[in-house]
Amino acid sequence: VDENMGEAARAHASEWGKDFSDRALIATGGAAPLHAARLGEKLGIKTVIIPKDAGVGSAIGFLLAPISFEVVRSRFMSLGAFDATLARTIFDDLESEADTVVSAAAPKASKRALRQAHMRYRGQGYEIAVDMPASFVGADGVSSIRAAFEDAYRQLYGRVIPDIDIEILTWTLRLTADTPSITLGADHDLYTEGLQSSTQRVFDAHRGARMDTAVWERSALDVSTVIEGPALILEDQTTSVVSSIYRAKIGAGGHIIMESREPYNA
Repeated sequence: VDENMGEAARAHASEWGKDFSDRALIATGGAAPLHAARLGEKLGIKTVIIPKDAGVGSAIGFLLAPISFEVVRSRFMSLGAFDATLARTIFDDLESEADTVVSAAAPKASKRALRQAHMRYRGQGYEIAVDMPASFVGADGVSSIRAAFEDAYRQLYGRVIPDIDIEILTWTLRLTADTPSITLGADHDLYTEGLQSSTQRVFDAHRGARMDTAVWERSALDVSTVIEGPALILEDQTTSVVSSIYRAKIGAGGHIIMESREPYNA
């Protein structure tokens, strides 16, 4: 499982020209903290972060996320024969449809719309999402749309293709209700004395052997606690595995932060 995830991450990074060496790995969910340290080893990532309440992160995100609804409409149009009136009508219809849903959930909120067109060069089989400029219906609408498309295309592929018409296949509008800023409750000090609760024999893939592994209760750790791997940190929603090459501590926000103590060697 770890190798499959590592291969997928390497392929994704290679396709986008990214490097893992100066990045941190953030593991959320119930299962990710079990695999994060080993994945970090395989990818050569020095810092692994397990957010507080990682196992219920999706639920917290759902409760804090703004009300939003996206509508999609297929309608072919070439930029060489761009119809500004039709484009405005398409987006007006999309916004009206989205507003019916968003207003039902947030009737008093102000709203903001993101208008995009999925575009490509004529003859291509894949289109990219392009934010529509505010002036798309003005006198310079075609020029501003072309510029927006070329900026987005250049960011993805490093170049543009001159003298080829551009096609719009799909129109999308996402309407989002503005929400008041939310302040999460401050961390409360319910920590007990930060003592190791037990040990367990666990296979450490980096060492290739079973090792005596410290078992810690997450609720017993405070910002002064430093845990040398290998270790297991238990909490209600998940278990965080600290492999033998990592050292773990608790950050100011209550997050588990693992830092590599050894060079990468998968």
